[in-house]
Amino acid sequence: MSFLSKSKMPVQSPEINYLTPTVSVSEPVKRVNEDADAKLTERFGKVRNKIDAGASVQGRVVFSTTTKVDGFLSGEVQANQCLLVGSSGEVHAQIKGTTIVILGRVKGDIDASERVEVMAGGSVEGAIVTPVIVLEEGCSFNGTCVMRAKETKIIQLEPSEKVEASRESNSMNASNEESAEIENELMEH
Repeated sequence: MSFLSKSKMPVQSPEINYLTPTVSVSEPVKRVNEDADAKLTERFGKVRNKIDAGASVQGRVVFSTTTKVDGFLSGEVQANQCLLVGSSGEVHAQIKGTTIVILGRVKGDIDASERVEVMAGGSVEGAIVTPVIVLEEGCSFNGTCVMRAKETKIIQLEPSEKVEASRESNSMNASNEESAEIENELMEH
């Protein structure tokens, strides 16, 4: 390219080479997502249900297996296993479940019987009730949290088990009594 200088003499301008680097972003991002999914699968089991990005579900939803939400979900959610809200996922709902892991956005109250984890980049607006909460650096939580004790299960013995336990206890007492008698006899001699 040339242009005229003040002296009206043609001047050759330096050529500028704008190099546009070719960067493939999708491959590293895909690897990172696969790694994150592998870690989540290792911790919480294989994802059996998925609401993909671009999908929208409204109403009352019950999940009986580990579920991942990458789309939009609103209403009321019952998650009997782990509910994963992916980084592109958005949930506007009252959530009741066991384990809730949030990488995306949740607006609504959460009641989890085991734990709630809000990962870096995840955000929650609402009340959380759970025995265990993990808030990673880089997450956002705007609401209240009530820490309750983990639910304990009371196991009731069947009548036959009670009898066996009682017999074991009695036999221990009898052997202890026999030992005491033997010790007394030895002490007398």
